[in-house]
Amino acid sequence: SRVRVTGDWFPRYLWSTDANASVTWELDVPATGNFILSIRYPGDPNLDHATDARLRIFQHGAVLAERRLNLRENSLHWDQIESVRLEGNCPCRIMLDQSENTGSLVLFEPRLAPTR
Repeated sequence: SRVRVTGDWFPRYLWSTDANASVTWELDVPATGNFILSIRYPGDPNLDHATDARLRIFQHGAVLAERRLNLRENSLHWDQIESVRLEGNCPCRIMLDQSENTGSLVLFEPRLAPTR
């Protein structure tokens, strides 16, 4: 997997107050099938994380799913976000950004797991 950040970030890319910031993960998809996307992100002791972040899942340049997230909630543990059907041998991208600045954007960690 690979991660890319855009915009201005504080040291070690832990958070950004830049309205144009984004975090994009590119994940390998080993086989075609249904997957559950889970994410986790750091806690919010200062209550300044974004309350309306936008998480999108892309494959072949098309948006497969989009969710709004309050990054002040459900932190520090894996949260199941979406079930998606993905094509094998084609990476998918998971992007977190904001359409308007509602607080700090934070670096997150994604996990794809095949459904059973």
